[in-house]
Amino acid sequence: MCYAAAPATTNLLVVTAGATCAGLGYALAVPAWNALAMDRIPPGGRSQLLGAVATVQGAGLAVGPVVGGYLWEHIHPYAPFAAGAVLLLSATILSLCIKPRR
Repeated sequence: MCYAAAPATTNLLVVTAGATCAGLGYALAVPAWNALAMDRIPPGGRSQLLGAVATVQGAGLAVGPVVGGYLWEHIHPYAPFAAGAVLLLSATILSLCIKPRR
C-alpha cells in the first residue's frame, strides 16, 4: 500500500513515513522469503538458490530503472509505482500459496 500511494502526496512527513514503512516491510519480507525458499530446497541445492536469487535481484536492478522510466514517460508518472505495487502484491499472494514443509 505504501508503494502504490507514494505519488499521492508531496507532504514530506507523509512521504517519509510511507518510505519508512515500505523499507521496513522490504527488510522483513526478503529474509522471510529466503528462509521459506531455503526450507523447500534440499541442502545440496541451496547455493544454486542463492545464486538464482542474486541473479534475479541484479537483473531487477538493471531492468527496473529502464522499465520504470518507460512507464513514467509513455504511460503516466504514477505507472511505475502501480506496477511495483502489483508485483509486490503478486509476490505476497504467491508466498501465501506455498505450503510449509512439515
